[in-house]
Amino acid sequence: MTSSSVTLQWDQVPGASGYNVIRNDTVVATNEPHATYEDDNLSAFTTYSYVVAAVDSSSNQGPSSAPLIVTTASSFECKTYTASNYDQVKSGRAYEKYGLCYAVGSNDSMGLYNIFIITTLSETSPDYFSVGQCPSSRNASEALRPLSSSPSVISKMPIN
Repeated sequence: MTSSSVTLQWDQVPGASGYNVIRNDTVVATNEPHATYEDDNLSAFTTYSYVVAAVDSSSNQGPSSAPLIVTTASSFECKTYTASNYDQVKSGRAYEKYGLCYAVGSNDSMGLYNIFIITTLSETSPDYFSVGQCPSSRNASEALRPLSSSPSVISKMPIN
């Protein structure tokens, strides 16, 4: 799964000549010959519902699968900012309260509000900052708060 595509995979149905793929109650593929389908040109960070139904050689559609709900990844790229707490507040990445600094979004404590304390903030989603570096072992969409979807790329769908 990416910010603009989802790949579906399901078990073949004996006797099926193809499969209809339905996204959000709209048919996006008819009589698809393979037990996989890549749906592209999707919107980033958007939830979609998919069902698949087997089709016989006379174009009769069988029962649909259980729905698979997926959310595409975010296209947002994590950014890191290292600056004094004073400059973090001045730039809008942090705020000051009673002489202390806190990261916007996460409310992580950053210490005293002055030019001597240097803090690294990472922006993991728009206007959400946390203390520390951007996550290196996860992509930006998995770093979002809250986590929006499973990181699996291909989902197996049982077909009736």
